Amino acid sequence: YSLRRLLADAGPSADEILLADRATLRFDPAAFSSDLEEYHAAVSEAARAQTAAERSQALGRAASGYTGEFLPGFNDAWAFEERERLATTHRELLQRLLRVREELRDGEGALSAAREMVRLDPLWEEAHYDVMRLCAAAGQPQAVLRQYQELERILREELDETPSAEARALAEELRQSARTLVVARRSPLTPPLDRG
Repeated sequence: YSLRRLLADAGPSADEILLADRATLRFDPAAFSSDLEEYHAAVSEAARAQTAAERSQALGRAASGYTGEFLPGFNDAWAFEERERLATTHRELLQRLLRVREELRDGEGALSAAREMVRLDPLWEEAHYDVMRLCAAAGQPQAVLRQYQELERILREELDETPSAEARALAEELRQSARTLVVARRSPLTPPLDRG
């Protein structure tokens, strides 16, 4: 009864999307789609892609479909676990998107993915370093320095730490020279900082 009233307020008829019998009540999966379902479909499509361009398109679709934290404010254990799993999946997806766009020599697209990584997790130093590295490769030394200063501020305020030696060295080199740098990717990728 309550579900039927909620669904009536939302628009669709309960009879269109609910499957019910004496023992169970469930949604008919053929009657609707969800952003999460579309996100997973795009991730699967990227895994099956034959070319870098196809992978880039599918990963880009998945990244643009990510709407943020899963069920924000819902604190049941299962929701928290799913939220963490989905956030990890999305972090990995953005790293793959950045790499494939670099493979395609799409510097602007790679930089966009790196900036999204920073937005997703401002404490993730690797993401900041990728923004700095890509800005340097694009001949934007001032953008590199701004990103470094932002990283420095966030780490100081949130963790009372300083950036890594690699990030400090890149910022210092740019302070001393205005020339364009092409900075090598870190290898292997380091995980986000543990805030626990």
